[in-house]
Amino acid sequence: MAAVDAARARRLLEIGSDADPVEVEAAFRVRARSTHPDHGGDAGQFRELLAARAALRADGTRVAAEPRASGAPVTVVPDDSLWQILLEAWRARRRRDGPHRRVI
Repeated sequence: MAAVDAARARRLLEIGSDADPVEVEAAFRVRARSTHPDHGGDAGQFRELLAARAALRADGTRVAAEPRASGAPVTVVPDDSLWQILLEAWRARRRRDGPHRRVI
């Protein structure tokens, strides 16, 4: 994936310089619908779009939840924190259910 600078990334995603991570993700998803190869788009354009999103995520944050229709705030967490949350949830479930739970 080719590196894209922030100014070009914002032009590709059609967002302003004051866009927050939620707006970046929303713009990416809108553009991804039309450029994804599985939906008739060009693979090169989609890769460039992925690079643009990665460039704007360089600070290591990502959107942890979809924007809610209720207007409730969306949490933005560092990538490492998200993995820690998921790992702790898995460990808690494992402690609760035991290591060899069978689902039939």
